[in-house]
Amino acid sequence: MEIKRNDNSIIKKRKINFKNIKAYDELKVKQAVEYLNNEITNSLVSNFDNITYVFEKKDKPMKFATYNKNTGCISSCKRLKKKLNKIGLKTYFVSCKATDFSNQAGNEFVKEAHIFLLYPSLKNEKLYFTIFDPGFRVTNTISFYDGENSLKYPYLSQGTMSVKFLPNNTDYPYELVANKRINYKHEIIDANVHWDFNPYYETVNIDEYNEKLYGAMFSLKLMNYPNDLNKYICIRSKILEKTIEIYTINKCKLYSFKQLANLNQQEIKNLFKDYFLQAEIPMKELNKFSKNIFILIHNVDTYINQIIDPCVIKEYNPGYNWNK
Repeated sequence: MEIKRNDNSIIKKRKINFKNIKAYDELKVKQAVEYLNNEITNSLVSNFDNITYVFEKKDKPMKFATYNKNTGCISSCKRLKKKLNKIGLKTYFVSCKATDFSNQAGNEFVKEAHIFLLYPSLKNEKLYFTIFDPGFRVTNTISFYDGENSLKYPYLSQGTMSVKFLPNNTDYPYELVANKRINYKHEIIDANVHWDFNPYYETVNIDEYNEKLYGAMFSLKLMNYPNDLNKYICIRSKILEKTIEIYTINKCKLYSFKQLANLNQQEIKNLFKDYFLQAEIPMKELNKFSKNIFILIHNVDTYINQIIDPCVIKEYNPGYNWNK
């Protein structure tokens, strides 16, 4: 199965053979949930790493994944999948139709955006699917029988998450539904999440899939997910507006690229150092971040023209409250 994106790149999928799958293993799933929560708590998102990749790949050959190790749901799923393999729990990547990933043009450009892991098994002699979704910070599993809706699972504060069966949708016969989510300020807010997916196919070109998402991303983020909210940080750059915002639980700060343009790389590092220390993010990440911000500030138009799809730029509304 292949899905062609608007730039003619291909999302490749492989149909899963369910003939020899094993019975649902409750003990392994229990261990897997511990790994899942560990990944959520200790993960770091850094979309800014793509900046160095974009500008250095012109001079030397390199792989996207070598530079972009903390991209969000995909990198978290890659790390979790390796851990689950070690305990004998076989999972595969399932990608979802893009709905609220970007603006409408961006969603149409990438076709699919979110990724989670799926564990197929037999339970009560029926095909049984179990979702592991570290990227959306789902701290437990979501399970459902083939051709059926799931139960409603508690999610965040007073929220629910579930899977609905869509028998009339051949390409995407299921959807993952949630009525809450966490925004960039770490606020739990109402949501209307509907991610259509197909559990019968594995997305296989995962790094190529990941790289193309940046064509629809007009906002780059660095953020963590600590249990101690005093250590939370989100640094967000609205690239098309040429601004950088810093959010912690108690503070919000906004800089324009124009304000930062006269700073050298060390001065940028000093500006953000206390935030990284409070969030207990390693200094090596601060070093990379400072380098990426310095490059972006002085090459933002080049980055926009090379990476972001023109239709996304044309549709972008600076006044829109992008609450992500």
